[in-house]
Amino acid sequence: MPEVCIAPSANWFALIGIGGGCVFSAAIYFFFHKEEERQIHKRLNKEKSAKERAQKLVQLGEQRLRSIISTSTEGFWMIDPETGLIADVNDALCSMLGYNRNELIGCCPTDFVAGTTPQWPKAGITSQYTHEITLRTKYDQLVHARISSTTLPTMQFAFLSDISERKRHEEELYRQAHYDSASGLPNRQLLTKHMDALIKAGENFSLLLFDLDNFKLYNDTLGHSFGDRILKTIGKRLSFEVEQHGDFVARLGGDEFVVVSRQPGRDDNDLAARCLSAISAITALDGVDLFVAASAGIASYPNNGDTSDKLIGNADLAMYEAKSCGKGRLCFYTQELEGKKVKRRDIANRLRNALERNEFELHYQPQVLPCTGTIVGAEGLLRWRPKGERIYSPPKQFFFVLEETGLIVPVGKWVLREACQTAARWHNGGHCIRLSVNLSARQFQETDLAATVKSVLGETGFDPTYLCLEITESLLLDDIAHITNRLSPMTSHGISFSIDDFGTGYSSLSYLQRLPIRELKIDRCFVKDLPDSAGDTALIKTIVAMAKSMGLSTVAEGVETKAQAKTICALGVDFAQGYLYGKPMRPSEMLETLSSKPRGKIATAA
Repeated sequence: MPEVCIAPSANWFALIGIGGGCVFSAAIYFFFHKEEERQIHKRLNKEKSAKERAQKLVQLGEQRLRSIISTSTEGFWMIDPETGLIADVNDALCSMLGYNRNELIGCCPTDFVAGTTPQWPKAGITSQYTHEITLRTKYDQLVHARISSTTLPTMQFAFLSDISERKRHEEELYRQAHYDSASGLPNRQLLTKHMDALIKAGENFSLLLFDLDNFKLYNDTLGHSFGDRILKTIGKRLSFEVEQHGDFVARLGGDEFVVVSRQPGRDDNDLAARCLSAISAITALDGVDLFVAASAGIASYPNNGDTSDKLIGNADLAMYEAKSCGKGRLCFYTQELEGKKVKRRDIANRLRNALERNEFELHYQPQVLPCTGTIVGAEGLLRWRPKGERIYSPPKQFFFVLEETGLIVPVGKWVLREACQTAARWHNGGHCIRLSVNLSARQFQETDLAATVKSVLGETGFDPTYLCLEITESLLLDDIAHITNRLSPMTSHGISFSIDDFGTGYSSLSYLQRLPIRELKIDRCFVKDLPDSAGDTALIKTIVAMAKSMGLSTVAEGVETKAQAKTICALGVDFAQGYLYGKPMRPSEMLETLSSKPRGKIATAA
């Protein structure tokens, strides 16, 4: 009985064990499947949420981007990649260009670009670039902009910043650094860059350097602002003279101008002469009569130098040579000028102590009545014999250096004192002739000139009514009040004034009529061809007639022959001076001449 009961129970349980294993496995499978399904659903839900969030973020980003773009102070445009036309813009771009939104959309961006159009990347090629462009507004004004462009496969857009103010500031800084404020011309820095570029390119060119003669006088008497207007006028005339040939004009500094000529085969001599004529053609400015002249030096590349500095230096040497030959001239650079430069520097060094070493002397040349030869005056002429030298240095060599270095002021004061002292001794000995002394342009500019002359006269005891101070035509300006203020303190003491080398410069009749000028010295260039030159004869006759009508006397310089003397006597010239009557001589020789030849009295200038 028990065995019967046990077997069925074991089988059941075995059956149950088998079935239970399948159920358990099924349960486990179901459990994990459901879990995977839940994970999938969960992941899908998360992805859905993320996508929605992404979409929302994109929408939010677009809203924010549109808000930023719409409120940005920078211009913005969006380009349709298929058509290349503007698809959208912001208010800042509309304000920048002067158009409304509807006027801009559908237009090509290049329609608003002035000048060179940038090469924008093609649509579909992802790229970024930054560029500076110039845009033209609706009102035909130019706007400088910095454009930052981005190109994507599906769109192209750019931000544009107005940099016009920055550009104007940069241009102003460039102009200040490279252009002269007075004349408006390129300055030395830009000139050097231009020349360096030509040298690098191997181009032949000539450098013409012009230096104004006695320009400092205009600044000192009429003011620097008026002087600047003269410089500007000269700059315009030079530019007009050479612009048809594409030449370069610059102001080197001070009163120096430069022309860079690049025309092969052109006659530089002719070009320089035309430029000098253009400068001297300025005879009036703002109602003021002027006499403007210049000297020119010419150097060429590559013959006269292989650097810009060397060429400028050599042209400068040539210009100084032109000045030393009488001003108003032009000179080409030659190797010989290097030696003259060294010599001029040596002369300047030796002249600095020449007064202390008593190396200067005064010689005197007689002035006579041409029809009788009677000595009535003498001109004091400076001579220099350096210590240790046996001969005198030619005046042309050292006079220019005295002017250039400013040594002419103390030397000129010594000349006046020495001449008055010597003439005073002659007067005390019964030889009462008048004394002529030259005043240089530099001396005339000295503010204490009248005080200096008065002091010398007091020291030497010389009668001022016998003193005649000679000045050049170039010192005469239309500032009558200024010149009168300079001359009046001296003329009030009886000193007279003479215009030296008359006829070689420029003198307005208003000067001669209104200024206290008492005498005209006819330059030797009008005398040397007498009596054969009909033109010079007519000119001297005219000068004499004009002088007499104004109550002025005349002196003919450079009389060397009896035929010349006879001619000027017939023409009515009052006084004569030249080798025919005597070369410049030492004081003792002049005194001997006065004692041995007839002398007459001369009406004083008082």
